[in-house]
Amino acid sequence: MDCIARLVILLIALLAAGCAATTPATDTTVAFVDPSDGAAPYSRTVRVGQTVYISGVLGSRDGRLVEGGIGPETDQALSNIESALADHGASLSNIVKCQVFLADIGEFQAMNDVYKARLQPPRPARTTVAVDLVAGARIEIDCIAALSETL
Repeated sequence: MDCIARLVILLIALLAAGCAATTPATDTTVAFVDPSDGAAPYSRTVRVGQTVYISGVLGSRDGRLVEGGIGPETDQALSNIESALADHGASLSNIVKCQVFLADIGEFQAMNDVYKARLQPPRPARTTVAVDLVAGARIEIDCIAALSETL
């Protein structure tokens, strides 16, 4: 087989793989925020195929921030994420990406200590930034989880 024929076969294979990779998922399930949570205008989680997107979660329980600062808030936020994942038959180990928003970047190490204890290796990719947060929260975390068993 000559070089041009091999190149054409390779291009066809690459195009076929690219088309398959960009085919939109048809298995879409949306879990809406319970109206008792304040009827927030977003979904708690959105599942598209084997991917679960978890909206920003605060360190709150029963509608109030837990007391004690960044450590307890981080722990509670991760517990809330764990609960959201359980709705999809998943756990913290399914998380592939987190975004952590801190009210004070000076609390990074205290947050990180709790985060490291709760998310075991291999840990997800993560971004951490300091921002103004709602309701006096010290932390907000959103995540993406993969349900595929091929991880």
